[in-house]
Amino acid sequence: MIALLGGEQPYRELVRTFDSRNITSDLAAATWLVLAEECLSRVQSAVAAARQRQASVEQESQRLQREASARQNRALAQKGVPVDYERAIPMRGVVDDVAGSLATSSSPLHPDQANQLTQILAHASASYTKGRTAILSPIDWDQALQQASSVLSPPQMASLNQVIAMRYAQDQLRTLVQTAAAPASSNPSPH
Repeated sequence: MIALLGGEQPYRELVRTFDSRNITSDLAAATWLVLAEECLSRVQSAVAAARQRQASVEQESQRLQREASARQNRALAQKGVPVDYERAIPMRGVVDDVAGSLATSSSPLHPDQANQLTQILAHASASYTKGRTAILSPIDWDQALQQASSVLSPPQMASLNQVIAMRYAQDQLRTLVQTAAAPASSNPSPH
């Protein structure tokens, strides 16, 4: 409390003032209590003001983030990129694999096809349809392949099917390795 009222020095001066004027200890205690209450009131006011400033800063930060996101979405839309591009980015890996496999073929994947295929795969993702970022599992491959066939040529569809099969095999292998490694790491064998 003494620190809140300015430290030891003001307290000692107050005690000397009380002593020099023959002020009783009850009056001194009451005066000290009034000073303490005033100090507490000032601290509470400062805390309330700091909280209000913090709330204002947070609101301004959120406003600026919304504006930046809106500007980014407008810029992406002007370039023909879908507004929900960021949520669909994980599907871009599959599309990049397809594009890579077709790069030297007679049927390369064009940028507009890549964007359309990304959106098709994203919309077939259960997490994407629930408003979250698209992920490959679970995904409605029947729906995705049916829609992709309207955008891709037969050689491009063949490449997409190969990429899907490769990704599926990788996922299965990853699951097997994790399953096999789990008991070994949780139950070390005694030697």
